[in-house]
Amino acid sequence: MSVQSRFVCAVLALFLFQAGHSHAQETKEALKAKFAAAMCPIFQKAVADPQMASLTNAQYMSLITQGFAPVVGKEMAAINRLYGAKAFGNTKIMNQIGSEVGAQLLQECPAFVTISQRVVAEGASTAATTGQTLGTIGPLGGTDLARLQVNGKKGEKNEFVVLNRFAGADEMLPQLSGLQGKPARISWQETDVYQPQQKRYEKVREITGIELL
Repeated sequence: MSVQSRFVCAVLALFLFQAGHSHAQETKEALKAKFAAAMCPIFQKAVADPQMASLTNAQYMSLITQGFAPVVGKEMAAINRLYGAKAFGNTKIMNQIGSEVGAQLLQECPAFVTISQRVVAEGASTAATTGQTLGTIGPLGGTDLARLQVNGKKGEKNEFVVLNRFAGADEMLPQLSGLQGKPARISWQETDVYQPQQKRYEKVREITGIELL
């Protein structure tokens, strides 16, 4: 074998080794990230669609399928390699993958959180619990959610969250730090918000309006 032939063989061997090493390094985390990255644009598009202001269970599952199914079809080999030889046909394992991808989306795709909150439970009452609270405006803070404290006449501290834009929000919210102590009427509705750190839903009062008195 000539020197040139030996060199070509050595280069090919090195390439194949590096390719195999890279394949071996692919992890479940990398695969879940790939699924989440493919699905997030579907939810971003749905959030921007006025017709998606509320969703039935069937519509929600259709969105999941639109994002999940095409990638799953391309990654059958990776799923079977990482989760077991027959993982692709195992309902329990596929549900597990779906749950793990959902957890990833909750952390990386705000549109997924928004669209999930728009799902209306079928067969149940869709009427939200609403109300109004009088008090004085307190501080606006929070790390997981924007939380506004409103102080009642008897010293109680009521908490409300900002989830969606409400009438006058663009003008009101930037001024809140200078409005502390001002009397106001807070209109709100109860909703459930998933908290990834606690791994559970939290019932909160979402602000739907603020009226200075």
